[in-house]
Amino acid sequence: MHSEVALEQINDLLAALGRRMALERLRLDSLGRCQLVVDHRWHVTLLASPVPGRLLLSCAVGAAGLAQRLDKDTLLAMLQAGFLGAAVRGGHLAVDPEGRPCVQMELPLAGADIAALETCLLDLLACSRTWHRRIEEGPALAAPAASSGSGAWLHRRI
Repeated sequence: MHSEVALEQINDLLAALGRRMALERLRLDSLGRCQLVVDHRWHVTLLASPVPGRLLLSCAVGAAGLAQRLDKDTLLAMLQAGFLGAAVRGGHLAVDPEGRPCVQMELPLAGADIAALETCLLDLLACSRTWHRRIEEGPALAAPAASSGSGAWLHRRI
C-alpha cells in the first residue's frame, strides 16, 4: 500500500497547510485521503497516490452524472485540453466514478514543501474554475483556448 514515510510526509504537508488555513489537525484519513471545501463551493480531494512518492489532488467541476450528459464537442475539448496537460497547468481532466468531470494534478513528494503544495492547490482551483465555467457555458466556450502549442509547454516543463 502506501509507505509510512510517504504518509508521514503527506501528513506533515497537510498539517502545515492546515496551520495556514486555521484548520487544526488536517491530515489523511484511514483511506489515505483528505477532503477540503474551498470557498463553500470547490470540493478538493487530496489522496496518497498508489504510485509511490506522489500526492494526488482532484476537484470536481460538475455534478454527478454530468459527464454522461455533456455534448461531444465539450468532451472533445476536454480531451484536447488535457493533451500533455497544456490547458490544465500540467494536470489533466478526468471523469470520476460518479460521472463528475474533474481536474486532477499530482505533486511529487521528493523535495515538496508547503509552497509547492499551495501552488499545486491554487493551480488546481484556477483550472477547476475555468473548466466549470467552460462546461456551464457550452461547446463554444469549451473549445480549448489558442495556445502556442504543446511543444512550447513541453519545452517550459523541461
